[in-house]
Amino acid sequence: MTDSASENPAECGNQDKVESPEHEEKLSAQKVVVAPDGGSPALVKVEEKGGIESRTGRFNREIRDAVDLMEYAIQSGRALDDKIIEKIKKAESWLQQSVEWPPDSDRAEFEKTYRDLAMFMKPVTIGTLRATQDGYQGASRSWFTRTIFAPRSSDSKLFSRKLWSWVVLTSILIVLFQTLSTAYGVDEETNGSQWMLLIIFGRPLVPFLYGLLGALTYLLRSAHSYITDRTFDLSRAPEYYNRMLLGFTSGGIVLLFVDPKSFGITDSAIAFIVGYNTDYLFDMIERLANGIFPKVNLTVTPKDAASKPGIAKVQVAIKELEPGARGNGTVVLTTPAPSEGVVVALSADHAVTVPQTVTVQSGSTSAQFTIGVPSDGVEGPVSITASANGTSASDSIQILPALAVQSVTLQKGNNEFTATVTLNREALTGDAKVGVSIEPASFGTLPKPPEVVVPKGQKQADLKVLLNAGSVGPVRFTAMLGRSTKDGQTSF
Repeated sequence: MTDSASENPAECGNQDKVESPEHEEKLSAQKVVVAPDGGSPALVKVEEKGGIESRTGRFNREIRDAVDLMEYAIQSGRALDDKIIEKIKKAESWLQQSVEWPPDSDRAEFEKTYRDLAMFMKPVTIGTLRATQDGYQGASRSWFTRTIFAPRSSDSKLFSRKLWSWVVLTSILIVLFQTLSTAYGVDEETNGSQWMLLIIFGRPLVPFLYGLLGALTYLLRSAHSYITDRTFDLSRAPEYYNRMLLGFTSGGIVLLFVDPKSFGITDSAIAFIVGYNTDYLFDMIERLANGIFPKVNLTVTPKDAASKPGIAKVQVAIKELEPGARGNGTVVLTTPAPSEGVVVALSADHAVTVPQTVTVQSGSTSAQFTIGVPSDGVEGPVSITASANGTSASDSIQILPALAVQSVTLQKGNNEFTATVTLNREALTGDAKVGVSIEPASFGTLPKPPEVVVPKGQKQADLKVLLNAGSVGPVRFTAMLGRSTKDGQTSF
């Protein structure tokens, strides 16, 4: 038991519990800081005073984190598995001081459950919840921000306010330099004055400032959506600051490659647009560099493989696959395979399945292989590489997010209502069958089986529900697909 926990048990609650004899150890001193509103465990922060956090304290902290993440999932209407809820509630009971230290098997079961919950909630994590929670004070805050500037605002709102400050400062500098340039002209009398030196320095700086203003505008727009979705990640702050620097640099550099007159807009507008989306500029520079400087292949081919066919390319037939889908790829050699054939090694850098090897038969220059995506495949790009005789080539595919219900809207008629079910993307591998229900069940008649079929290649479908005689009052229509559930409500 830590000293801080014994000093104020009412404040710390279940911060530390009694360890079993086999787990007793000397704990480092800790300081528990509770947020001003003092309620949610998500607002508790443990500060280490040297040493390593005890196994008991670390395990208890994981339980509290899992409980907070689970409660947010329930409050936001996520279709959380009942088994996950039961196991986390069981683990929450271990925080009571009267409960004995759980056995290794129970602790391992909780860790697996917490892992499944964290994967289900991505990109929302316990870190993003705390970063967007008013009252929680992150460890990176200075004394000024903790006590004066924003004592109760979340870390995400504090970062947003810093962006406001940068926008105001950048706008003031732009107005200052442009006003001075307009008010003071260059002549023999003013050529050496301090104002003229400021104007001479400020004129070339203005495009850079417009680029910075564009980057700040993009960051403010993104921060708003991150805060709303509870996905703001404070660990990505260096990335945001890098975006500001890239926008500042791009605003001035773009004028070296682009003539604003050809677009019919000013150089300031060009600088602002490029600062808002710096990818355009760097894509243009990359294409320009590839056109000026030819690519040189520095791959060293072994002497004994000089006469053997190498990998010319890898082709994937379908560039986008959804979880549970399968696709085909083709390996192409530089020359026909010899009499013994060519064994090509395959690998993928993501959670997709490809055969370890594929053999190109004698006299052939290509061979096909199968790509499989697990039903719980994680969204993102996947690179597939083929290697043989000291050479290699790659191609990539994109794993799409799992098909889910995005929204449900209801439109009333005289004795019926039309439910429009919208998915998060088009159904690719076949028709998507979305389960439906109404509450109360006696309100209307659903088809058998009760489902809405979204045709392949589409993301939306309608279902007309006839009302039973005498149905009056509110009705809730629910659509379910996989782990996703959405409701629509109306009254008759």
